[in-house]
Amino acid sequence: MSEKALQKYLMLRAKTEGVYARKMQAVGRVGFPDVLIAFKGVVIFIELKSPTGKGRLSEMQIWEHTQLRMAGCDVRIISTKDEVDNVIAYITEV
Repeated sequence: MSEKALQKYLMLRAKTEGVYARKMQAVGRVGFPDVLIAFKGVVIFIELKSPTGKGRLSEMQIWEHTQLRMAGCDVRIISTKDEVDNVIAYITEV
C-alpha cells in the first residue's frame, strides 16, 4: 500500500466516524505533518509513511514534530491501516 492509499483510507475512516480531517500544508515550511484530525476538541497531527518501510522521517520532520510536541500537540506517525483504525478509535473515545 502506498502512502497516498493510506491517506485515502485515513480520510475515508475519518469521514465515516464524523472526525474532522484535513490534508495539511504549511506555506514556506517543510516537515509539517501531513494530516490534521480533530474530534470534540481533541486534535492530532498525523505524519503518514508508506507501509513498505521505505519512507523515513527527514531531519526537518523530526524537528517540526519535536516543536509541535513541545507546544503540547499530539503528533503520530502512521504507516498501517491498523494504526489508522487505532487513532480513529482513540480520538472518538477520548
